[in-house]
Amino acid sequence: GRGELGSRLAGKLPPALLEVVLRELLSEERVSQREDHFRAGGPDHDLPEELRSRARTVQGALEEGGAAPPTRKELEAALGFPVQEILEHLTFEGEAVTVTPEIVLSRLHLRKLEAWLEEFFQAQSQLSVGDLRSAWSMSRKYSVPILEYLDKPVWTRRTGDVRVPGRRRGS
Repeated sequence: GRGELGSRLAGKLPPALLEVVLRELLSEERVSQREDHFRAGGPDHDLPEELRSRARTVQGALEEGGAAPPTRKELEAALGFPVQEILEHLTFEGEAVTVTPEIVLSRLHLRKLEAWLEEFFQAQSQLSVGDLRSAWSMSRKYSVPILEYLDKPVWTRRTGDVRVPGRRRGS
């Protein structure tokens, strides 16, 4: 992501120069951008067949995990291969979202959570961690990071111990 890239290069490259370099790399198609994420290679960059197969396996595991998917470490232990590059690819392609460094959620389940939030806030004015946990049968390990992730794109806004509708919902 743009923020992580800026943080990693802080002190080495001023922010204004980073923007110039990114624009140049994008125009030469040495870097691709989707939303606020970047990756090496042009827009038609594709994974080798072996990695494409692994990406389908990882994506299937994320979708099967629902709103409480296996962590990166659990995926690697279960699948027997490193998943970092694949998760980054799935995130770049819009198939997954990084909730925390260890928790990656399939886009399908994020959309289901967002739709659930829409319905929830039509009936209720406040959402607690417990509301999410009981509705989705998930542990606090997942419910708190997911709510914090949803606070960022302003689906929700934290007020004390509860969430209220964020700007995306018109509040």
